[in-house]
Amino acid sequence: MTMLSRRLFIAAALITGLGPVTSVSAQQTVTVALDWTPNTNHVGLYVAQAKGFYAEAGLDVQILPYTDTAAGTLIANRVADFGILGSIGLFTQRTAGAD
Repeated sequence: MTMLSRRLFIAAALITGLGPVTSVSAQQTVTVALDWTPNTNHVGLYVAQAKGFYAEAGLDVQILPYTDTAAGTLIANRVADFGILGSIGLFTQRTAGAD
């Protein structure tokens, strides 16, 4: 082997060994409570889920459908991690002592 071909061989071996390293880890589950039936305010959540953006970020996003229970209440009771709610509901619950 000539000096140049040895260098190319070593460089190729190093580059191959330094390829992208992906870790196999469990995705973190995150729940999001909606403030109403699915509508244009929620498009971003559904598009990101459909395109796999959450999965790429290591998240398993569960979108909770609207119920009679306010999103803020679901968050305060640790049923949901995040929620969409209006400012009046937020301030009302905050004034009542919800975290």
